[in-house]
Amino acid sequence: MTDFKSECYVPQTDGSLIKISAWASKSRDSRPELAPLKILNTPNELARHCKEVLAAARLTETELDPRWLVELQFDPLPQTGNMAWELAAVLVDRIARQTLAPPAGNLYALGYSAAWETGRLAPLPNDEQQQCLGALGAKLQAQDRLYLSAPQASALLTDAAAGLLASGVDLHTLSHLGSLSGQPDPGSQVQSAKVWFPLVSGQAALDCLAWVEVSVLPVAPGQQHEANLVCTGSHPPKRLSTLTEVITQSRGFDNFVQEDWRTVIRFSRSQFVDDSYQLALVMADRIARGFDVPAKGRLIATGCSACWREGRIDSVAGETQKCQLFLRDAVKYDRILVPTNWESEALQQVRQVLRAREVSLVALRQLI
Repeated sequence: MTDFKSECYVPQTDGSLIKISAWASKSRDSRPELAPLKILNTPNELARHCKEVLAAARLTETELDPRWLVELQFDPLPQTGNMAWELAAVLVDRIARQTLAPPAGNLYALGYSAAWETGRLAPLPNDEQQQCLGALGAKLQAQDRLYLSAPQASALLTDAAAGLLASGVDLHTLSHLGSLSGQPDPGSQVQSAKVWFPLVSGQAALDCLAWVEVSVLPVAPGQQHEANLVCTGSHPPKRLSTLTEVITQSRGFDNFVQEDWRTVIRFSRSQFVDDSYQLALVMADRIARGFDVPAKGRLIATGCSACWREGRIDSVAGETQKCQLFLRDAVKYDRILVPTNWESEALQQVRQVLRAREVSLVALRQLI
């Protein structure tokens, strides 16, 4: 295997630079398991976030090759809450994997995204971006390349910026990652849906409606592999495995569908232990893919299944507490889905109260 290295510098408000380095090698095995992405000498939370950024950003690439093994390192580590390094990490990952050409000089970047699977960049707070760019000016030299998110570009349209451009600095302003290679905005193809589900803890004051959001991007048949599904946040390995199984099996229920999908899953809360989120996940995925319709208000769902491939919806525990939560938090035009096993006189009473608020409650035996 041949190693490829890339580096990018991230300017900080105090004038210092964070160097992000990436090393990539490509396995000769034509059918390997997904190679791990390693973040070296980095605290767990930062390493987890960096992996999420890169995994989601890779979903915007035209083709994904899972044979690449990539290691990435920060020097020094960014401060907690600093997201300005995210674009730089995406760039060195792509250059190391030879999907983006390196500059003739040094590479600098400043930017982040709230949803990398869309490929769309967001500006830093005005004060922060101005300070970072002001401190960077003296360090740039001819043939260096500077990437900025498009909203940050206006900060450079000054006499000083004109001088930098005249000196040969290669300035690129990005509104989305597609423009790295002259491609359309990948975010225009991403479809998302959010569905809520009840979280009960035994203490009514702590009970809430959490949500799961699924974002999908269609890809050509034959490009489906494990790298095409990303779940953000901190989750135990068993849940991550279950998420993949639920998505795969429930899509198998739509067996007439030929498309493959790149998928990102986000939860508003990750501190839960049961499987009652599964129906909400399945419904969010179906709505995002266009195979179910959203509610007029929020869609709220609870249920699991031992066999999503058959579209069956099984019961979940906590019926009484969850119904109390529905009565407390549901508002006009919400639609609530529960398992058929919950049907009872008590549920009928809950349904009547909710109907008076123009909230619908439907008991389902299986997917339609």
